[in-house]
Amino acid sequence: MKSAVAASTPGGEPIAEARDLKGERHRLWRVTDPTTIARVQASLGGAHVIIADGHHRYETAVEYARRHPGADDKLMAFFSLDGPGLTIFPNHRLVHDVEHFSLARLSDAARRWFDVAPLADPLACRPTNRSLGVVTEQGAVSLTLRPEAFDTLPWPAGTSRAWRELAVSILHEGVLKPLCDITDTKLDAKTHVDYTADQAEAVRLARAGRYQAAFLIAPTTVDELQAVVRGGEVLPQKSTHFYPKLLDGLVFSRI
Repeated sequence: MKSAVAASTPGGEPIAEARDLKGERHRLWRVTDPTTIARVQASLGGAHVIIADGHHRYETAVEYARRHPGADDKLMAFFSLDGPGLTIFPNHRLVHDVEHFSLARLSDAARRWFDVAPLADPLACRPTNRSLGVVTEQGAVSLTLRPEAFDTLPWPAGTSRAWRELAVSILHEGVLKPLCDITDTKLDAKTHVDYTADQAEAVRLARAGRYQAAFLIAPTTVDELQAVVRGGEVLPQKSTHFYPKLLDGLVFSRI
């Protein structure tokens, strides 16, 4: 991978430079040396690739290539999971339009599997993969999965231990689906859940009554991500929020 790393930090001036809305600086170089390109291709040729973002675009490209023989190339960006500065934030859940929802009713139902405790300061909440925070206009609680309850959750058949250990899996399978009736179909349809990687924003919106509840979860780690995908599984939707984001629109692939 040394050739790929060297090509990602070329010398000379970039051909484009810009700052995004968060103030992050993005710089673009064009690499044209055939020897360098060949070394990068050889270095990446045997590498494993995890589609961490843009899977819909990948699936669209595969379908397009199926319908249009010869359209076999797809513009992609590759990043090292070990790269300095690469961060995975959690996608906190913002729930709305759940019938008969209340914090008290949710807390009572959750005691089947979770220890429920008051959460005095949601902004200071640091969830783990076994615990989460729930914030509403009426108040806030923490839910901590009891060790003996892990195997009794209504897990989807065929899912691995690594998949079940994810914070987002415990939230979906232990809270949203059985206690809020937010099924996979509703998650796919995006009718009851919005997302934010900003914990302060999640707390503020829930406290203001803009949403029925904010569910604060821990981020998926790089090790957890690799353990799931190397086993051939797909992570639950919105399991990761990678940062910083690559500024798009700098490079186009003509079809």
